[in-house]
Amino acid sequence: MRVREYMHKVETVSGEKSVAEIARMIKERMLTSVIVEDRDEMKGVITGPELLHQIIEHGKDPSKIRANELTFKSFSQVDSHTMVERARKQMEQLGVDSLIVMENNEIVGCVNHDNLMEGYKYSMGRKLYAKWH
Repeated sequence: MRVREYMHKVETVSGEKSVAEIARMIKERMLTSVIVEDRDEMKGVITGPELLHQIIEHGKDPSKIRANELTFKSFSQVDSHTMVERARKQMEQLGVDSLIVMENNEIVGCVNHDNLMEGYKYSMGRKLYAKWH
């Protein structure tokens, strides 16, 4: 199983966008995360729950907080054709919760730990079934 099969869609937003705008976008487009860019450079990935946590932490009006003011966890990239097990190990080794999925130097999605564990369990189940039958 390849990462591409378990990734979810992701959109890129400007670091100048307000947190309120990003929260609305995540809800309306049913996204699990967005990538924040500042001057054409990836600054980080943020999920809906992380966004909510940071709004509360800042204690400010979300329409006045800009995306580039947020704190981001470190992130890494993975090719869309990478096997799920390898991507899961990469996340473990790097200590990251999600990977940006790339294909031909373009962002095509994002995977998180839950996505990959689902793929890994499915893959292991298929291997066991094949072994026993």
